Amino acid sequence: MRKFIVLVLIASLLLMCAEKPESEYQSEQSEKSNLGQLNQSEQMNEQSEEQSFKSAEEGASENPSPKGNVSGNEISEKLIELSSQPEGYFDELKEIIESDADSAAKEDAIIGMAELSIAFNDTERVISYLKEIAYNEENDTVRTAAYAAIDLIRDYKPIILGDMVVDVEGELKPGVKSVIVVKVTAFSDVTGTVSFARLPKDFEVSNPYYKLDLDAGEEKEFRFEFTPKQSGEYAVTIVSHLSTDRVDYYELRQKLLLKIEEDGGEVVYMSE
Repeated sequence: MRKFIVLVLIASLLLMCAEKPESEYQSEQSEKSNLGQLNQSEQMNEQSEEQSFKSAEEGASENPSPKGNVSGNEISEKLIELSSQPEGYFDELKEIIESDADSAAKEDAIIGMAELSIAFNDTERVISYLKEIAYNEENDTVRTAAYAAIDLIRDYKPIILGDMVVDVEGELKPGVKSVIVVKVTAFSDVTGTVSFARLPKDFEVSNPYYKLDLDAGEEKEFRFEFTPKQSGEYAVTIVSHLSTDRVDYYELRQKLLLKIEEDGGEVVYMSE
């Protein structure tokens, strides 16, 4: 009897082990499946990130971006490199100026372009380009750099727009009318003025200011009448201001010392 009971107990235990709950078995299988899917997802993400990185590198290589974020040191190195390239310097620097580089880098490129244009005797092309920037650029730093670069070029290679000759008619006596005659000859189409830079306190003229508008090769005379009230010496300066546009201008100056005397005076032509 005891042996029979033992056998029944053993059989019951074996049956319990064999009949493991189906839900627990499904749960284990689900966990294994989820783990496999997670590992597969991580592998796919890693592959996707690697492919995206490679594609970005290839795209950057095939389509390089404009020369943005250029440092001052890079500009200096570029200018040294371009100092031996009279054929290519203009386009290289123009690309930087018109890129999304910061204002300081563009300013350096503009001034560098002006300096190289002087060295390569290429100033007119560069001035024409710098005028476009001066007229149209909205950024104050870049626009100011363009004006400064033009002035730099004109300091080395001034533009001569005309000539001026000054003469004095009359006896230069107190109470007697005399005339300062100014003849201006234009070498280009110009507009401008002829006037006095300074006049003595008691020196009166009929018209101290004239506007002019001359074609290339044209000459025009301007007359300034005055009547000295008393004897003495009067220093006056005549200025002709000629310009082709709002950037390029040329100034002619002549200083005179008028000696007024009872018996007739004289004119001394002086340099500024």
